[in-house]
Amino acid sequence: MLEYIDVENWDVVYAQWKAQDITADEAAVKLGISKATLYRMEKRMKMAKDK
Repeated sequence: MLEYIDVENWDVVYAQWKAQDITADEAAVKLGISKATLYRMEKRMKMAKDK
C-alpha cells in the first residue's frame, strides 16, 4: 500500500503533465515512479485537497 512518496519535483512535473507539456509516461520517468503510481498520487492529492 502506498503511504507517501516524497518526490522533490512533484509540483513542477505535475504542472507540466496537466498542462499537456509532457505525457504521463514522461512524467512518471522524470519522477522515477510507475505510471500507475503517478495516477495514484494524483488521486490522493485530489482527495486530500477536497477535505
